[in-house]
Amino acid sequence: MGLRGLVVGGLLLGVFGCGPPIKRIRIDPAPGDGVEHKQLQSFFLWGLIGHGQVDVREICGPDRRAVEIGVGDDGLSTVLSVVTLGLYSPVRTTVQCASR
Repeated sequence: MGLRGLVVGGLLLGVFGCGPPIKRIRIDPAPGDGVEHKQLQSFFLWGLIGHGQVDVREICGPDRRAVEIGVGDDGLSTVLSVVTLGLYSPVRTTVQCASR
């Protein structure tokens, strides 16, 4: 295995093996609507620069609340971080709203 194989193996390991999953927090025991609303928050320099904010009222509407919130890396955000060598390090946020 040459240098090319090591680089490809390292990238595959980084994309599929080392990325932490999205951490989910259940904030309400009420049943959710089953739909995950996903957003990609932009951070730079390995997450040192940037500020992420999610407006749950905008996602769920004024009459519904969020029952589960998740934050972390998924495959796309991990690939973008690896390809840009950490200069762009997006974070995936997910929100599940209460059923009507």
